[in-house]
Amino acid sequence: MKRIIVFTLGLLFASAVFAQAPPTAPPVQMFSFSASAVGYGGVKGMQGIMTAGSTVRLTEYLSIGADRTWNPDDSKQPTYNLGDANYGRELGDLLPENLKAKLLFDPTHWVVTFQASAGKVTAPGINRVAEAAAIYLTRPMSDHMQLTCGYRVLFPGHVLVHAPSVGISFTF
Repeated sequence: MKRIIVFTLGLLFASAVFAQAPPTAPPVQMFSFSASAVGYGGVKGMQGIMTAGSTVRLTEYLSIGADRTWNPDDSKQPTYNLGDANYGRELGDLLPENLKAKLLFDPTHWVVTFQASAGKVTAPGINRVAEAAAIYLTRPMSDHMQLTCGYRVLFPGHVLVHAPSVGISFTF
């Protein structure tokens, strides 16, 4: 899992190195599909699981969606079915001017997304409400594809589950 995260972060930051000219603004996206490799901090340590979902954009900064997080190799592990509310801004909008001037890359096309989720977690003997909070950093790789890395915390009852993730989003 660590190798996947390091590889994805390398791709994420390498895209800024090869830029010769300022990138053009990406087209407005209204719908998104995503799939991510996730590290699940369970009782046995870090396990590889998967998250897949979709979102619909409501305004320039807000979107709603649904996702599913599960372990396709082990049906006894919890499955999270969550509804998401996302607030996303360009990194350049969130940083103060004096810090942006010190950066070695252009932060305008890097998107930071804050996510709040609620839904249900199920497993053998478990069927209860679950909540989650997450933060993601996204870099457009083309007009309809983004590379994403992030960190999500799941609250299935009284247990705190950490889930770092890397993935690819396709938007239309």
